Amino acid sequence: PSSFSSSFSRRNWRQVVRSYFFEQKVMPYGSYCCVLWCVNNGKTNKKPGVKFFRIPRDSRSKTWVRYANRPELIGKTATQLNVGFRMCSEHFTTKDFMDFGQTRLAKTAVPTVRPAISRLSSSAGHHD
Repeated sequence: PSSFSSSFSRRNWRQVVRSYFFEQKVMPYGSYCCVLWCVNNGKTNKKPGVKFFRIPRDSRSKTWVRYANRPELIGKTATQLNVGFRMCSEHFTTKDFMDFGQTRLAKTAVPTVRPAISRLSSSAGHHD
């Protein structure tokens, strides 16, 4: 019985969390970059080499939210941000990564890289 309940919990944990976020009317971005002016996503605009990272649950989450410039992220808990939102690798420098393939961010990584002006003007309605 004990192994059944623990495997049941692990298997359904994500489903429970997703239900909670949908009840809270949080739109999970999944493989969409949550940065306001960024057009990267893992579905319709998939760029080779672009990875998506969860917003951290620690004190850095506030810095990531400020960088994303999305008012709807303000006031969300660190857990809500971590589960429901992603930021793409294009907002980080090479020193922010722990590996050559840029698949793991360092524990101290914060987004600092802004896109080129041409990208800003090409995303519908988002200008500096």
